[in-house]
Amino acid sequence: MLEELRTERLQDSLWVDSLGYCQAKVLRSGPVPWDNPAKIGDFFGKMDAIFASDAVLFDVGRAYADMTAALPAVRQAMGARDRPGYPLKVLLGESSLRTWVVDALIAVAAMAVARGREVAICVPSPPRWLREARMLTSGSSPCDSLLSTEELEAAAIYVADGLRGFAGLRIDAVVVDEGGRTGETIDSLEAYRAIFNIAEHYGWSVLHRADLDACWHLDPVHGVAASLGRCAPSAQVTRPWGIVTALGASAALLSSGGAPAVTVVPGDADPVDVTRWMSALRSMR
Repeated sequence: MLEELRTERLQDSLWVDSLGYCQAKVLRSGPVPWDNPAKIGDFFGKMDAIFASDAVLFDVGRAYADMTAALPAVRQAMGARDRPGYPLKVLLGESSLRTWVVDALIAVAAMAVARGREVAICVPSPPRWLREARMLTSGSSPCDSLLSTEELEAAAIYVADGLRGFAGLRIDAVVVDEGGRTGETIDSLEAYRAIFNIAEHYGWSVLHRADLDACWHLDPVHGVAASLGRCAPSAQVTRPWGIVTALGASAALLSSGGAPAVTVVPGDADPVDVTRWMSALRSMR
């Protein structure tokens, strides 16, 4: 299993999570052009010119959600059966969606490589993606606590199968992201084993991100190289970790422990403030 970050450039780097901000400012709150390789490559190039993140963060879950929202037939098919994992299975099995996402990633990765950036794809954790897929069909969400271990493992298999579509593409890291939820609704990262196995097969480093939890709040498992969270782990943990924090006047990234530190740019931030905050942030590193 990959127990270390794939490249030294993934260690102690600064990642800028700026999709929401750039959609608001660069696209004037218009749709992200996931279905147009030329336009999505240009958009991510503008994001890079503004923030120069050490890695380009490609949000796979967001790409699927945005494109599915405009496809009522797919949403209808996702809701055809009343099983917790069925919407996600249909979503990730839809060949046209997968082709669009792959083409978008190819364009973004080409831009990243040309500018010397790492490429990190961000995928929702299985329980998060189960919830979001359900919401695409009905606007409601099942409670995470009602999901059994078997259901979570099945969802991880669906996600892993979806990742197979990225075989052969330039990817340095896969970030399994809990989003705005705590990871405490699972007992162990082993529930995501299928994702870790496919990442190992393709040589991708895996990072687990849980913005509401401390780094490594769940025990380390084989195949997860680093943990990203709101604060440092306990002193007993020696595995790589990095802090996730919102960019702001008082924001200061704590020293990361051998993994990227992540700053999230608020979508409604003023561009003048953002420029000042980023300058101050980089001066501390």
